Amino acid sequence: MERDFKCLVSKFCATAFAMAMWSAIPIHIAMANTNSRSHYPLIAIVDFQKVTRESKAGISIREQVNKQHAFFQEEINRLQTELETERQNLQDLQEPKPSEKFKRLRSDYRLKAEKLQKLVQARKRQLDQMFVQGMRQIEKELAQILKVIASERGIDIILNTARGQNVVIFAKPNTLISEEAKSRLNEQLPNISLAVPKIMTKKFSIKNKRHGNRRENNRG
Repeated sequence: MERDFKCLVSKFCATAFAMAMWSAIPIHIAMANTNSRSHYPLIAIVDFQKVTRESKAGISIREQVNKQHAFFQEEINRLQTELETERQNLQDLQEPKPSEKFKRLRSDYRLKAEKLQKLVQARKRQLDQMFVQGMRQIEKELAQILKVIASERGIDIILNTARGQNVVIFAKPNTLISEEAKSRLNEQLPNISLAVPKIMTKKFSIKNKRHGNRRENNRG
C-alpha cells in the first residue's frame, strides 16, 4: 500500500514537472518573439509626387510656368500674324513669271517660317526646362526632409506610394508621413523663383545668306 502510494506520488510529480515544462515553452517563445520584434525594420509611407505637387513651391512653379507659357503664346501669335500678312502680300505680288524681287521675298518668307517653327520648339523646351529645374529643387529639399523625419522617428525604410511606383498594399495611419513632409517642405521651401527666358519683342530679322554673300562679293 505504501509502495503504491509512493509510486503514485512519483508519477504525479513527474507529470506536474512535465506540464510545468510544457507551459513554460510558449512563454519563452512569446518572449523570444517580443525580443526579435524589436529588431524588425520600421517602415514609413510617403507619396513623393503628391507632396511635391501640392506643396507651396510646387504650386508656385506651375503658376510661373503657366504665366510664361501665356507670354510665349502671345509672342508666337504675333509672329504668326506677321507671317500671315507677308504671305498675303506675296499672293498679291504673284505673277505668271516671278520677278527677282518676288523670288527674294518668297525666300525670305520661307526662312521666317522655318525660324518661327524652330522658335516654337525652343519655347517648348524652355518651358519644360523651367518646370524640371524647379521640381528638382523641391525633390532635393524633400529628400533631405525625409532623412530628418526618418532620423527623428527611428524609421529604417521609407516607401514611395506614388502612382506608377505603388508597392504598398496596406499601411497604418501612423506610418504615413506625407502630410508632415509637405508641412515641413512648405516651411523650408515656400517658393521658387524660376529663370525667365527672353521674349522676342522685335519683328523677325532674317539675313539671307545668298544675298549676304553677294554683298561681300561686290565689296571684294
